Amino acid sequence: SLGQEMVLVGTPVSVTDGPEDRIVRLNRCGLFKVSEVGRPFVKDNDTAGLMLRPLEFDEAYAGPNAGIKVREIDRVLYDSSFINRLDGFGNGYVDRREDIYVLLKDRRAYRHQWSFPMTDLNVELSEQREPERWFTWSERGAQVVLTPTDPERRGQTVTIENPQRLMTFDPRPIDAAYYYLQVGMGGIRQDRRFAFSAEGTVTYSRSSFVAGNVGTSYIISSGQKDAETQAQYRIEDFALILENADQIERRFLAVPETADRTHPDTLIIGGTAYWLDDEDEGGSP
Repeated sequence: SLGQEMVLVGTPVSVTDGPEDRIVRLNRCGLFKVSEVGRPFVKDNDTAGLMLRPLEFDEAYAGPNAGIKVREIDRVLYDSSFINRLDGFGNGYVDRREDIYVLLKDRRAYRHQWSFPMTDLNVELSEQREPERWFTWSERGAQVVLTPTDPERRGQTVTIENPQRLMTFDPRPIDAAYYYLQVGMGGIRQDRRFAFSAEGTVTYSRSSFVAGNVGTSYIISSGQKDAETQAQYRIEDFALILENADQIERRFLAVPETADRTHPDTLIIGGTAYWLDDEDEGGSP
């Protein structure tokens, strides 16, 4: 078989994607002639073959302020829709879509979908392993048009009809509580809450609940409720920094440009909208 085109067939055990070498480990291997398997080697323009593994959180997170620089940002846009629908069992739910786009001064754009701020993003790995999130941007009247930089997605432009600009929150204490509520298909309800105090502390929690029709039955079930967590907080550009027991967590934080800057009715935390709890007097629980 020396000098001939052969096909190696085996069961994949692991794939290692290194900075220089990529290793595929197989077992139970067999070597066949091309005529025996009925297809040639994978060609350069063949869409088959290995795909880059999507980034995991620890890979995408480069560290505090090790990502996109604030001075490189032209603007940050929030594009969302909240549509009330019915699922197949007659339960009402909210079809929720929220997208954040970071428009850079060099006319590139990034769709940010991580909970940490874009200023902490590993840009090099992101461009390599999540190319579907990268675009070039242009303006068409009041619209913003995003053109994919990935050659495989040419023609799949994204048009933001009514772009809503996001701003950094002033680096001062927040004295209010904000909640997230999402009712999904099957009566699944998710609740999250941040109660900020003027003293620089925050209490946050989350819970879930199911109450809806499933087949011919109506189900009520309480999910596990996380214990409330208290932390010190501070704000730095697009980062909400939570410090608790020597642990530091950084989450994306922004406020809509049209909101009141001293007491906004909406905060974007970790990529999702949280609304002001009007029934809460101050941020203390």
